[in-house]
Amino acid sequence: MARPRQPFQALVILLLATWFLPSSSAQAVLALPPPLSDTLCIPRERDALLVFKASLTDPGNYLWSWQGEDCCRWKGVECSNRTSHVVKLELDGSNTMGWPVGGEINPSLLSPSTTSLHGCYSSDLTWISRLWKLQYLAMSQVDLSVAVNWAHVVNMLPSLVTLELQSCGLKSTMPPPLHSNLTSLENLYLDSNSFNSSFGANYLAWDLPALKILKMYSCRIWGPIPAAVGNFTSIRSLFLDNNNFSGMVPLTFKKLKKLQMLKLSHNLISGGIEDLLLHRLPTDELQELHLQFNRLTGRIPARLEHFTSLSTLRLNENKLFGEEAIILDINSNHLVGPIPTLPKSLLYLDLSENNLSGELPSDIGAPELQVLMLSKNSFSGPIPCSLFELEQLKSLDLSENQLNERLVDCPRAPKTSNIFMLSLNNNNISGEFPLFLQRCKELKFLDLAYNQFSGSLPTWISSKLPYLAFMRLRSNYFAGGIPVELTRMKLLQYLEIASNNISGDIPLSLGNLMAMAHTPNQQDALSQIVHLRLASTNMVIDPSEIDSFVLVTKGQHLGVVTKGQQLEYTTGIMYIFFR
Repeated sequence: MARPRQPFQALVILLLATWFLPSSSAQAVLALPPPLSDTLCIPRERDALLVFKASLTDPGNYLWSWQGEDCCRWKGVECSNRTSHVVKLELDGSNTMGWPVGGEINPSLLSPSTTSLHGCYSSDLTWISRLWKLQYLAMSQVDLSVAVNWAHVVNMLPSLVTLELQSCGLKSTMPPPLHSNLTSLENLYLDSNSFNSSFGANYLAWDLPALKILKMYSCRIWGPIPAAVGNFTSIRSLFLDNNNFSGMVPLTFKKLKKLQMLKLSHNLISGGIEDLLLHRLPTDELQELHLQFNRLTGRIPARLEHFTSLSTLRLNENKLFGEEAIILDINSNHLVGPIPTLPKSLLYLDLSENNLSGELPSDIGAPELQVLMLSKNSFSGPIPCSLFELEQLKSLDLSENQLNERLVDCPRAPKTSNIFMLSLNNNNISGEFPLFLQRCKELKFLDLAYNQFSGSLPTWISSKLPYLAFMRLRSNYFAGGIPVELTRMKLLQYLEIASNNISGDIPLSLGNLMAMAHTPNQQDALSQIVHLRLASTNMVIDPSEIDSFVLVTKGQHLGVVTKGQQLEYTTGIMYIFFR
């Protein structure tokens, strides 16, 4: 069903460096000095603006200042200090107090010398073909569902550099032009249109030699990706995610030597992952590769060092298995075997909820690693000091494995650690309360529950871990009394030491733990700290794509057992358990 016809109400910008002037005289006029009159506005341009105003509806009187002789003083109008020509017209519908400017652009307003236009409205785009010098056209969220000839009209703009037609209701009801005239087009945004078709090798989009950015996600495109994609020899960012592309990607992807970001997630792409990664993709400049939620199968290659710039590889929700993986995020698959040496540029690694086993490597090979998530696997043996020697490490989740032996002091670890979150729950780790934590001044989350730790609780926790907000020590073998020093932890909001061998009196000064009275909406509440966890890593990660990894694993929340009940906390956690 076609969407209702929308008024001209979005942001409208006209950059008119040579507006209303024949192209043959444009260069000479630009050299003219400003007029000597006190009124800067050029009369014929003022008259044209008034004609434009007459074609609009303005119920909120947004254009109240459009009167008098000097149009350069009108709201939204900007003139050149050198030539007095109008160079910019900006009508921002978001500033009209709920009464947007409506109507249609009068075609007589525009001449072939217009250099850039943003955000116009028209049910028939034929008039745009007159703007043969147009460089920038943005009409996102304008209803163009009845403009069946849009591709042919746009193809008549050889100077066009950027075209934005997102969420316009575009359809593939007319065959595209046979030859492309868009030899200058660098940025093409067609995402969120329901084309409901397959794109053959002759489609207009594949014949754009200067194209650097193409966004066609969420367009309901189906069928294989044509080999003509190899024509994008200048492409840097290619977004084809959330469609119904099927089959294996063509070998011509190898020709895209400048490609830096490729998003093919949420499609029906199938075939062997080894063939795809080793033989079908460019390697020199590719930095981000998103292949999650497809139908890829097979074994992940043991080595991918030929991707010299790769820092993000997402393969989760496929049908993969393999002995080794170098990735950012392939949680919830069927990977088996140990962890290989990782790329030196890797910052974020999530291998949680797989079938990985063996001992953790003594050298993980990623010195810049900031987030490491290995929960819900079958790793065994000791935790190597190499993990705590990572100077940039901020979040480490090794929960729900089979790790054992004592935690050693790791003398070569940095004197001051940046670690923010440490979760070791549900293992078989033994020994006393870890001494190396004295170097983790930034630690906010600590979960050592369900292990075999023993000994007394140290008195230095409050002084060495001043920012600790969460400490979970339940179901171990800690003994002795509760140190009164714990009651001096001003930021502690959650403390659980149930199911240990704690004895003695409960300190009366526990009432000093005022942070436990925080409500979830307070700035320093634990829930707010959780929301800021990604910002603390200084990493460029889309939070909408990252589930909570506060204390256990992605997609799960913290479970706390109290009086036989399993409780889950996803907001402010403000409790203390001693049972």
